[in-house]
Parts: sequence; C-alpha cells; structure tokens
Amino acid sequence: MLAGFRRDARLAAELDEIAEDDEDAVLHPTLVSGQVPRE
Repeated sequence: MLAGFRRDARLAAELDEIAEDDEDAVLHPTLVSGQVPRE
C-alpha cells in the first residue's frame, strides 16, 4: 500500500541538482522524498 510513496533514486538525484534560493527555502520548505513529518 505504501509502495507508491517510496523514494525514486533517479528522481531524487535530479531534485538534488536544483539550486535553491535561501529565501525560497524558508518560505517554501521541501521535504525529503519518502519522509512525512509527524505532528
């Protein structure tokens, strides 16, 4: 059931190459793929 949420190594590598602006990182944080925050 959770297989659809597994991390895709190829996609993760491509996302890691994106340069993120510091201000953007604060305003719009991005979660690491395959992780869901606990509240």
